[in-house]
Amino acid sequence: MALWLLEQCSGLAAALCTVHYWDTDNGTILINNASNRHHESGGHDTGTLKLSGRHGDIKPSNILWYPHGELGILKLADFGTTRFGLEGTPTPVYHDAPTTPTYRAPEYSLQMAMKSSWDIWTIGCVYIEFITWLSLGWKGVDEFAIKRLREDPQDYDIQTATYYVLENATPRLKKEVNDVSADGIVIAPSSRPCANTLRSLASRGSSGSCSIPEGVP
Repeated sequence: MALWLLEQCSGLAAALCTVHYWDTDNGTILINNASNRHHESGGHDTGTLKLSGRHGDIKPSNILWYPHGELGILKLADFGTTRFGLEGTPTPVYHDAPTTPTYRAPEYSLQMAMKSSWDIWTIGCVYIEFITWLSLGWKGVDEFAIKRLREDPQDYDIQTATYYVLENATPRLKKEVNDVSADGIVIAPSSRPCANTLRSLASRGSSGSCSIPEGVP
């Protein structure tokens, strides 16, 4: 089961790579800039466009199980909040993009741009829950969420189970999350690995991809 889970982590990271680095000869469907380029060329293709994208809402309910082999396969789903831009151009700031409180990245609290690094945070949260489930079952996943509950001033003081907390306007990992290791769970977006690195770590079965100490959470 552990090997299967690592394979699924690798496959999900590979799917994320496809979103983050998308080559297309039909970018008119995805972004306005590509549409303008297509129009300026008189409607003729001008070659492959390199786009950078982000999923924007990775969470367990957006990962689907399909029958495949002995244990099945997990696939990334729900691309309703996915956005693309031309590679090398400034990434638009999506402050009003819908997010899921539990898995939203610290950038939300700092009003920063929602870039591909947002996805790395959210898939890191999912990896932690995978490992918690593998070690402690669904009861462990539920207990881990309960331990992370805090009143969230950004959600009208409703209790949320985010993976970070604001302390003096500075995002910090919650203590319960600090006890668990996952490569994507890093506060600074620039310090998070890319999706391809996560894929490589998981495909090698590296102990650095995600781990959970005995008895945690």
